[in-house]
Amino acid sequence: MYAISGVNIVVGPAIPSSTARTGGVMLPIVQGLADTYDSRPQDGTRKKIGAFLITCLYHVDTIVATMFLTAGATKPLAQ
Repeated sequence: MYAISGVNIVVGPAIPSSTARTGGVMLPIVQGLADTYDSRPQDGTRKKIGAFLITCLYHVDTIVATMFLTAGATKPLAQ
């Protein structure tokens, strides 16, 4: 998760849209990691590591979007 957080922080200024960054770049990486550890929602094994990775990705995305004031008009207000 540290590596995913680091990549999200590095890519944050380059891709200002939170949706594009998380859904287009980070989500395929996280899904690939979950598949590597045999954690798939359709098999009922989503709680192996997949749920953890998706939850952490959501929280890291919120933090990165607030750090760089991207992806919404409410971010400057939040900061």
